[in-house]
Amino acid sequence: MTEQKDSTSGQWEAGPEVPSEVLTPDGQTVDTAGDIWELNVRAESTSTLKLNIPTALQLEAGGVTKRSQKIIRLYLAERLRSVKARTVGNDLGSFRRFVTWWSESNSEVFEWAEVDESDLRGFLEHGIHSTAQRGNDFARLQSFYRWGVFQKELPDFDKEIASSISLISAPGNQKGSAVRTLDPHRGPLSDAEVRLINDALEEEKGTLRQRVVVRIFLELGLRPLSLTIIRGEHLSKHDVPIAEKGEEGRKTLYQLEVPKLKGRSAEITTWYTRPLSSTLGQELEEVYFSEENLLLTWLTGHQSPEQKIGRHLKNWVREADIMSPRTGQLLHLFPRRFRRTLATDMAVQGASKVQIAQALGHKDLQNVDVYLDASAAILDRMEEDDAFDFQDEVVDLFMGKVGDPDDEDVSEQRIPGAAPQVGGLGGTTGYIGACQKSSPCSLTPPLSCYTCSKFVAFEDAPHDDIRDELETWIKSSPEGVDRRIPQQHVTTLKAIRQLLQQLGDE
Repeated sequence: MTEQKDSTSGQWEAGPEVPSEVLTPDGQTVDTAGDIWELNVRAESTSTLKLNIPTALQLEAGGVTKRSQKIIRLYLAERLRSVKARTVGNDLGSFRRFVTWWSESNSEVFEWAEVDESDLRGFLEHGIHSTAQRGNDFARLQSFYRWGVFQKELPDFDKEIASSISLISAPGNQKGSAVRTLDPHRGPLSDAEVRLINDALEEEKGTLRQRVVVRIFLELGLRPLSLTIIRGEHLSKHDVPIAEKGEEGRKTLYQLEVPKLKGRSAEITTWYTRPLSSTLGQELEEVYFSEENLLLTWLTGHQSPEQKIGRHLKNWVREADIMSPRTGQLLHLFPRRFRRTLATDMAVQGASKVQIAQALGHKDLQNVDVYLDASAAILDRMEEDDAFDFQDEVVDLFMGKVGDPDDEDVSEQRIPGAAPQVGGLGGTTGYIGACQKSSPCSLTPPLSCYTCSKFVAFEDAPHDDIRDELETWIKSSPEGVDRRIPQQHVTTLKAIRQLLQQLGDE
């Protein structure tokens, strides 16, 4: 191999040249003649991706030979023809990390002809034990090395090495591990953390744009890319007539059309309408500029939408000074964490796989089990804390307040007593209270209301009937119901008992 390499001249030695432009699968033409390749994350999006090859490969420091640079450029150009832009960005990131790692233990300029099997295996071990990438970088290098040997037949690569490393199964990120383990940094947010977020929003901490980003993920749990596709015309509001206590009036309801994106290709399969809180709807109207077609125009640019949104979230947490009770540090927020929180809360409340998949915009159920596993972990912890002990606790589980349905300050959002998730609670009729929350509830009223600070319990409502039926339902373990679901409702039962004590009925 070494006799055919060329470290200085940059000659390709009878090999193909890097094309000056490439057509991507979604119809974009990318100029690949220069050092920085720029394209949209997807054709419909206004968010762009920059592939800065000199910076990634440390060319200013002379880190990679011209020939090895050219091989990488050719590989990336060919990948642009068949995979999405973000995947090519990940490929370049893997090259950057490999070159950096290799250079730390080698004084020579990097070139592929000098890379042997021990280097590749060492990089795999480094990835597994020292980085969040685990074996993902190695897996990308596997594909690249096979391409160089068998597809391009370049003398810089060795067939024996390619055959040997092809037998290695590189472990990638453990899918769903942050959710299943309830990771305090990356897993679903706890109830206490969500309350801190809501409190900071109500106190209008941070900038308006920051609060809009937080609210839209908290309410809808969208994928970051969706926000670079949603445009002004997708936000709508409707004035609807309402009648309460014999008085007539009107109320403004906001809705947002959001795209359903399919898998890794992020193809838009359909659009569906989601309700918004009046607060978020008004804030979106305020930040939207009619001359800009994109709804959240400040999220466009050269940075990926997830990185840019992540920066907004990080800055907001810092300005609001939100400390996580679990870690004692500033709360770690990023878009996917909101999705994980939404889905896990739904699973804990007894939502079905179909309901969770619909809320997340999934087309099938294959990725939903992780949230059921997380809910099981939460419920197991409850069991360890004697969750089936029906005696009342010192902890205040009923977090709402008691009110009269005729009071003027009681919300118009009345909550019926029927609870289909536990068999219907057939003995209860009418309303049990009202909701003072300005945003749509992502939980499952009425049972979730008793542990919510926004709940106003009506004094004369049949709370004791709900207590009796819920306790019977928990003890009976209905056929076909996962035992963990009745278990999590014990907390609700305790909250109802505390409410009844407050009312003098227990």
